[in-house]
This record gives sequence, structure tokens and C-alpha cells, in this order.
Amino acid sequence: MNRIFGSTEDRASSNKHPDDAHIVASIKHCESILCEEIFSAFKYKYPDMSVLCQRCIPELPRIFNNGMLQQVYTRHGKGVLKTTEEYNFIDKTDFNFFKRALIEMGIVGRVKNKTEIYAVADFEYAQAGRLNTSVEDEMCLHPIFSGEFESSKNSNGGLFIYPQKDLFDLERGRNLRVSA
Repeated sequence: MNRIFGSTEDRASSNKHPDDAHIVASIKHCESILCEEIFSAFKYKYPDMSVLCQRCIPELPRIFNNGMLQQVYTRHGKGVLKTTEEYNFIDKTDFNFFKRALIEMGIVGRVKNKTEIYAVADFEYAQAGRLNTSVEDEMCLHPIFSGEFESSKNSNGGLFIYPQKDLFDLERGRNLRVSA
């Protein structure tokens, strides 16, 4: 938000609202910072998620199923955990451990519904409890992570992911405002 609203003196002094291009450029600039902050927050519990994401996320489309995630994990990520001493005390090379970590960290969410342009998705960070997925659910990458780890597989993924659209739904009585 600081990058969006505080990056130019002109905007601050004239009370101009930022345009769409400025918002997108500001977010793109901050994606790596936000990703690192999330990895840092979970470093004790999931010390190798940064490396796992570097290896796995570029191999995923924006929207995928459980089988695709498991295949990418097996081919590109599992070896990372087998060589890490922090995991020797328990078998955390399990696919379900990897999937749970991605969901808990907000890297992966569950597709709720789709429109012509967007896939509306639920993410655990915006819920009161855990976000559970079945093997039948469609899952998706959070836009910040698909942006940070962009590849040909996830940059042209068709639908754009719209996280927690319900939080911005004015019909439900919520009105988010930014005031100067």
C-alpha cells in the first residue's frame, strides 16, 4: 500500500487516486518482497519452502488439480526435502505435508467458482479455520506467487485468480475504503 499510495509526491499532494497501471506496477515491484516476508514468517515451520517454490511453482499452471500438484512435487520438489537435515526427525517429504504447507502459507488456494475472466478462490489466510481440499477440488496459485515465479505455464493460464472476492462484495455489507 505504501508503494501504491506513497510513491509520488504529486499523487500525495493532489489527492489523486492511483490509476490501474500504477497499482499493477507497484504490486509487481513488491511481489518478491511480499513472498520473502511470507517465507520468513514460516521459516521455522517450513524452512525449505522458498527453494521448493522456486522448483515447483514455475511448473504449475495458475489452476491445477491434485494430480498435477503431486506430479510436479514428485518430479521437481521431493528431492529438496530428502537432502535437508531439518527434516530428518520426521518424514516431511510426504506430498500431503507439501500441499498442507502451500495451503497454510496462502500460496495455494481452492477455486470456488469461475467467470469468463476470473477464477474466484478461497485462501486459508482469510478464513477462520483451515482450508481443506479434496482430490476433486481445483486448486490455484495466489497471484503474488504466480507473478513472482512466473513461467510460460502460469503466465498464460487463461483465467486470472481473484482471491477472496467475497471480502470485497459490497452487497454483503462490507465497504473497504482508503482514506487520506
